[in-house]
Amino acid sequence: MAFKRLSIIFCIVFFLTGCDHFFYPPTIRNDFDTSIEIKVKYSTGKQLSHIWTPCLSGPIGAGNDIAVEEIHGTKNGKTLFILDKEKIKKMVELESNNENGYSVWGIGPDGVNFYTEKKECFQDAGN
Repeated sequence: MAFKRLSIIFCIVFFLTGCDHFFYPPTIRNDFDTSIEIKVKYSTGKQLSHIWTPCLSGPIGAGNDIAVEEIHGTKNGKTLFILDKEKIKKMVELESNNENGYSVWGIGPDGVNFYTEKKECFQDAGN
């Protein structure tokens, strides 16, 4: 029984290692000093929207071979940034090729920046 369970786990891990596009959606962090609205458009046509508080970070993805088509950030109806499919693809490639183990896309007033080392968020710095 334990061998069968171990074999199943191995098969799942083996299958998932071939699906790195599935496991490496871009990880973004809100580097603005205010909450922003993040709108995500998926290849299925579905759209989701969520308020991201300052310093909040997390992966943007849906899994199951559903691609992220666009990430749109707004504040009070004003567009702060738009990441299209090509930019997102480049972001995912940079993250998946990062050997440091840590990566995040900080999105703030100074644009979109790729970090491979932890950077203090302005709130963490006491600002």
